[in-house]
Amino acid sequence: MSDFVFQSTFQNVNFKKACKALRKRRGRASGFLDGWGGFVLGALAIGVAAGLVSGGIGGELGNTLAYVIIFGGLMGLLTWYGRRGQKAMLEAPIRSGITQIRLSPEGYALEHPGHTSLTRWSHVPGVIVTPQALLILHSDYEYYPIEAAAFRDAEEMKKVAVQIQDWIAATAPADPETAA
Repeated sequence: MSDFVFQSTFQNVNFKKACKALRKRRGRASGFLDGWGGFVLGALAIGVAAGLVSGGIGGELGNTLAYVIIFGGLMGLLTWYGRRGQKAMLEAPIRSGITQIRLSPEGYALEHPGHTSLTRWSHVPGVIVTPQALLILHSDYEYYPIEAAAFRDAEEMKKVAVQIQDWIAATAPADPETAA
């Protein structure tokens, strides 16, 4: 069988429909309590608990405790669902195993048992140094980390970050007003 070659852009994919397909897939792969059903049942259980407290204690104290139960319970439920989603993303097969990262003037290349890629510096908006990792940014919400343990010390990580910033700056288009 021969290779398939396609050209595509993210702009031509309906984001909402793609997310709907992902939700549908997760729904088939998991139980009723993993989706909206579990969230609604959790919210109803919080409401019932709040009602029992309010009715059992009565008065202003009962109502106040009921509000605390409702807001605290909903915040806890939302936090729990969010953490479950993060855990699922972190445990995906594409994120397990060791990745070799090669930085060069061309960009950064990743070699992993499950994928190989090259991202050119012209598509990287920046880099951030943290105590835990060097973060190569894809956007304000996405990054690729190189853990601090990969570097000899914090100074080396800072030097690499400066070099990356230089490579990024070298790909920026010239300012028409100063490029004469």
